[in-house]
Amino acid sequence: MLNSVKNNGELAKWHEKVDQSGFKSFGTISRTITNHYQTILNYFDNRSTNASAEMKFMNTY
Repeated sequence: MLNSVKNNGELAKWHEKVDQSGFKSFGTISRTITNHYQTILNYFDNRSTNASAEMKFMNTY
């Protein structure tokens, strides 16, 4: 499944369908995907996130 998301463009296909649907309720997720598309795909390749960095940042306050 992981490779199929990137290689077959499944995320891109889903995103396009959502955009074409006109459902305003998907606006936020659509913008998120647009702004972070490569990062989202990288997660499926590497299974890594920046959660540890965010946790360190939050602990500084």
